[in-house]
Amino acid sequence: MAKQERRYRYSTGDYYTVRGNAAVRTMPDRRRQEREEQEYREELLRRVRAVERRERRQQQEYAAEHIILFAAALLAVATLFAVFMIMLSGKYKLSTELEANKTEYQELVRNNALLMDKIDRQTDYAAVYDYAVNQLGMQAPESQQVVYYQRTNTEHVEFRGVIPNE
Repeated sequence: MAKQERRYRYSTGDYYTVRGNAAVRTMPDRRRQEREEQEYREELLRRVRAVERRERRQQQEYAAEHIILFAAALLAVATLFAVFMIMLSGKYKLSTELEANKTEYQELVRNNALLMDKIDRQTDYAAVYDYAVNQLGMQAPESQQVVYYQRTNTEHVEFRGVIPNE
């Protein structure tokens, strides 16, 4: 029965053949050594490319995550800006309505004063007196018919007595 042989290549580039318990340094032929070195370089290159692909894929995933985060942040900012503009326009609208109401109120007060003045100027107090005395038979009260009340802070007077008939 033949003993098994195993060959090993060390980082120094030397080859060893193991036969049984003995290790023998062997010198491979040049073509075989070049082919093995070429295969070794190709294997290293495949590993480097696999690492580069994995890193590129991770970078793309990282970029995609950041694009999603940026889009979400942009959407949030746009929403907040829209809400702010709506609130600002509502405040402006209320402010404008308040100013319009104030202007309308001032105009109504002014018109009311003008109308009251007009009524006062159109009233003929002599004609009112003549109508009261001649048509209705009214006369000025005598001093004993006049009752004086003390005024309080309210706008009405409470009377707790007998109202005279004459």
